[in-house]
Amino acid sequence: MKRSLLFFIIFITFSLQNLEAVEYDFSWPDTTLVTWESVSDLICYERLVYCLLLENADSSDFVDYVDLRNGTIWWWNEQVYSCIVEIDETSDLATEAAAFRNSSYPKYAAPMLHNIGDFVPDDIEYLANQWYINNEADNLPVDYDESAHINWIPADDRQDLFGNNGWGHEDVVMAVLDNGIPLQGENLVHGDLLSGRFQLGINLRGQSFTDIDNHGTMVASIMAADEGNTFNNPYDEEGDVENWGMVGVNTVSNLLVCVKDPTSVMVTEALNYFVRLEENKPQIVNFSHGGFPDEELPHHYILDDQISQWEDILTALIESEFDIPLLCVSSGNVLQGLWDENDGVAFPARFAFWGSREGFEKGYPFVMSVGASDYQNEKADYSVYTEGLNHVSVVAPGGNENDDPEDSSLLTGQSPLLNPNNRFFIRTAGTSAAAPLVAGIASLVLSAAIANEETLTPWEIRRIIEKTAIDINFGEMPYFDSEIGYGLVDCNAAVTHRDLYSWDLEDDSWYWISSNVNRIYPEIRRIMEDITLDNNTYVNGLEILKGWDPVNEESLVWEPGVSDDEFNWDVQDMIKIKLNDEADKYTNELLLCGQVADVDDDILLIDNGNIDGWNWVAYYPEYSAAAENVLTSIATPADPNSDLFMAKGDLGNFYSVYYQIGEEWFSFSNLTMEQGEGYMMQLKGDRNVTLNYPDEDPDLGPGKQHGGEKHLANTEHFHFNSRTGDFLPIIITGVSLENRNPGEGDEIGIFVFDTLCVGAAQWQEGHFGFAAWQDDETTPNFDGFRNINNLTFRYWDSSENEEIGQIGIRTDAVDEIERPSIWIKELTFDGPVRKPVIPSEFALGPIYPNPFNSTAIIHYELPSTEFVNLGLYDMDGRQIMTLFDGYSSAGSHRITLDGARFSSGTYFIKLETGNLVFTELIVLIK
Repeated sequence: MKRSLLFFIIFITFSLQNLEAVEYDFSWPDTTLVTWESVSDLICYERLVYCLLLENADSSDFVDYVDLRNGTIWWWNEQVYSCIVEIDETSDLATEAAAFRNSSYPKYAAPMLHNIGDFVPDDIEYLANQWYINNEADNLPVDYDESAHINWIPADDRQDLFGNNGWGHEDVVMAVLDNGIPLQGENLVHGDLLSGRFQLGINLRGQSFTDIDNHGTMVASIMAADEGNTFNNPYDEEGDVENWGMVGVNTVSNLLVCVKDPTSVMVTEALNYFVRLEENKPQIVNFSHGGFPDEELPHHYILDDQISQWEDILTALIESEFDIPLLCVSSGNVLQGLWDENDGVAFPARFAFWGSREGFEKGYPFVMSVGASDYQNEKADYSVYTEGLNHVSVVAPGGNENDDPEDSSLLTGQSPLLNPNNRFFIRTAGTSAAAPLVAGIASLVLSAAIANEETLTPWEIRRIIEKTAIDINFGEMPYFDSEIGYGLVDCNAAVTHRDLYSWDLEDDSWYWISSNVNRIYPEIRRIMEDITLDNNTYVNGLEILKGWDPVNEESLVWEPGVSDDEFNWDVQDMIKIKLNDEADKYTNELLLCGQVADVDDDILLIDNGNIDGWNWVAYYPEYSAAAENVLTSIATPADPNSDLFMAKGDLGNFYSVYYQIGEEWFSFSNLTMEQGEGYMMQLKGDRNVTLNYPDEDPDLGPGKQHGGEKHLANTEHFHFNSRTGDFLPIIITGVSLENRNPGEGDEIGIFVFDTLCVGAAQWQEGHFGFAAWQDDETTPNFDGFRNINNLTFRYWDSSENEEIGQIGIRTDAVDEIERPSIWIKELTFDGPVRKPVIPSEFALGPIYPNPFNSTAIIHYELPSTEFVNLGLYDMDGRQIMTLFDGYSSAGSHRITLDGARFSSGTYFIKLETGNLVFTELIVLIK
């Protein structure tokens, strides 16, 4: 169908070129003669609908149907059985086209409006010479890879994505900073750029806007040429008629054309110009390096001298109040004579991932570096990269180098000026042709967002394109390497999978997270690429990643590069994730990109009769709500027959559906469920149930930004490590004190080893709850309780600054008498009372006994609450044991060292807190 439309338009166009008027006599009944005064009348498609009829359609009935809709048939092709209908001036084109399409006569009907219909340009060599748009041409190279194109969005999907304007959005402004475009006076002479969308801007060259080497014309055409226009050279060298042209990625949005200095050193001035514009302010800017009138110096030497100037303006812009555009920059070419050898990505493309200024060492988020791929879907030979480093964001089709001027089918760019061979079009290849493809796709991502009343920052647009790119290298690194960055751009995926989810993860905490985004790539290593990759090597950025198999009731652990195919993260699942210090080398942001999932589906919760069986469940409604309001489909508060027993989140908050004191049943909740977080849910008994999240309650308030800041204790006296991976919920039903009453500001803490606080809360009237944090299995030190520990409660009287002790409870013994999921306690504090003595300075020691035979007691003193690391080291300075690592309150503390597994010798104890370090020798004698 597309080729039929293409050929009949071309046929009519050729027939009209040398005639002042043309007449056609239709053989259908009741039709009139149609006359065109000039070819320009034919190119105006605003009131025309193309119809391809069914073979069994009755012509007379169809004519009557057209007349009934006040239309006129002004072209008919008996062989193709198709026609063009001119609608009434007062009728709406989209409505009429839909009416024809839905009638019983046509097989196909579409408006002949260049920004809504099939998007097939009227250019004979379009399909072959613009192979990067799609792969439908008949004369593609033999070894052409059908996946090499940019995956332009199917015609049927475009209007819904971009609103009524079809292919793009009129509120989006793109900018081309290049060598100019073809002008005659102040008028454009490139037929495919003839449109009111194109505006002339700043001229940094100090000369004409007219393109000096066809480079700017090629870039502008790839970004935004109108496929409905035609620029004709009546005769080629053999006297045959030619009709060649371009179709741009974005045919609706506006394009601001600016001319750069030949040496590219004043591009920063153009950026300042762009951000300060009142009107026609571009959101997307393309800067392809282009050629030079003289090349006495290699390109990169000129730019190297301007690094400081570049960083001055980039830093100033990102710190300013101005809206900054996304800057798409070509990475540079090796084979076009600009480099003697591949010495790395040129500036400013390198700024996408690199900077020398404080705070910008990882690059500038609004700069995107674009390399080139070829028709075989591989990195183009000429496309520059920096060995072993991340300097390329993505690649896009840039064409193949070809020395034969007559064989240009492998090349990408087309520019409609006479070249030295007197050919009407030149074709070129390079990263200069790849960058405008990415800029055009970026403008479509933004267009779709605006049409759907969404907002996107330049950084978000860049990350959407990177996260939806296709890996074409399949090297050692998963989905990222120095040659192609994140891979080949995918226009359809970027526009349709533009929903972003992000979390800022700290490297010392566990996070329970979920997503309501269906990822376009389900592989876990692709999802985790941001935190498992650092340039071209694996790092230990990801400490551990866990999922849950509810059927087998076992954890699924993912190890990067080891168990890639054994881990699946469904949108309904929670995962547990923890980073370590190595993550800071690249990023601690986990970012997902995809389409929002349907949240109306049931979530199956499974118990299988095992009281220890937990479900790890996603929470993806776009609102926040109290757990007791969200979980009503499976929980009735204080009801012994409720399906749900317990729900808890990673911050130590929880929802206890019921518990019994005497004859009375209670429920407790301090848990608010938030979008993007995950929750552990425990069923009661042998039950399998389905969870349905309710629709949003307007009284519940909006959801918060997902991702989390580290949860800090709301206690002043007792300090502990939170988010250690799991916790034991504790509900205090009452507090009794000897010779005093509980008061506001008092605190209850729970301890292990007498010195390690594992949880605390402020006293409250009635029942209140808090978390006792378990030991983190990923660390060698104790940072929580274990199942064989004694736990001791303490009460702190804030008015007297006194602590009151309480007997300890073994964590393993409680399993025999209570449910292991929660402790319900009424506490009586009648132990020894001590007023904490606050030391005046830091101190380590004494250590007693020293020398020691098996165990020793190590004392240290803190004048204020501090984060403390206490360790045992050998005489070579190697740490062989962590004694304590975490917050320790002001006062005197003691730690027991068990040396049973160490050999006799001299060691030293080191205490680190803040900027202070203390050491003491200790001798073990067996």
